[in-house]
Amino acid sequence: MENKIVDVAPGEITAEYREALKLHQEIMANGAIAAQALYEMCRSLKRMRDEKLYTSLGYEDFETYCEEKANIRKRQAHNYITAYEKLGKEFLQSNAQLGITKLELLTHVPALDRSDFMDNNDVSELSVPELKKRIKELEQENSMKGEQISMLQEQVSENQNGDNSEEIENLKAEIERLKSEPANAMADNAKKEIAKVKKELKAKAKEEQDKAVREAIDKERKAFEKEKDKAVKEASKDLKNQVEGYKKKLEAQQENMSEAVRKASELEEKLKAARTDNSLKFRLLFEQVQDSLDNILDVLEDVEDKKEQQTFAERLVELNENIIEVAKEYCNNI
Repeated sequence: MENKIVDVAPGEITAEYREALKLHQEIMANGAIAAQALYEMCRSLKRMRDEKLYTSLGYEDFETYCEEKANIRKRQAHNYITAYEKLGKEFLQSNAQLGITKLELLTHVPALDRSDFMDNNDVSELSVPELKKRIKELEQENSMKGEQISMLQEQVSENQNGDNSEEIENLKAEIERLKSEPANAMADNAKKEIAKVKKELKAKAKEEQDKAVREAIDKERKAFEKEKDKAVKEASKDLKNQVEGYKKKLEAQQENMSEAVRKASELEEKLKAARTDNSLKFRLLFEQVQDSLDNILDVLEDVEDKKEQQTFAERLVELNENIIEVAKEYCNNI
């Protein structure tokens, strides 16, 4: 399947063709963005871990940062980093559509065998369990191949001191053959040809996508910076208003305290002057009680918790009832 737009004569261009071309360009651009985003995700997580930048955000270890702040499971985060370290930028971007789970599994394929493995296996069509099975088979094949090479090398060593030069050469040739034999050699030529074509298509698509990726990322970055500046300004404004409100409340409280101290001093002076005049004392104390009651009612109106306001009001009623009861007793005894 060729990755190109079908040539159409000028007179044959239709609205559907224009829409299809526009949609194709969007698909290519979004694919490029996804590939670049995966690579940047891997790279950023590795840097966050290696440079321990998560400590600046208040986290003692990388795993806790991933789970609580980045909403990424710690195993998944390590998969991203492993893929970045072992697969490289070009491989990640070219195969981003496979997803991080499959990409992490491919890190278990030796680098020398990876190209042949991708050519001989349509990884995008394999399920995760199937891919694990293929990689396991490759590991077993490589293990058997390693054992064969070891046995042949032992035979070479055993014949070094003899006159079996021809046998030695045959053994060395077999060792080289095993070393150069591609992994998963049982795959057929059709699969290799399909994988080759796909690889060429991916390379061509990547060439078309590079410009779209840069423009899309730059657009997103500018939009993010604009939103960030706006949020910072709004937060600063709200904080300033809160501080001004607290200052005004504090000043009002200080004025009320100063006024209360002044009245207490005046009352104390009046009481000193009226030590022998109980009627005057009563009037002064009664005036103080009235002033205190007014202040209590003002404070009660400012209580925001309605349940707590109800409790305070009930206590005032209870106090009033006690005062009335005591006053009645005095009136009855006069």
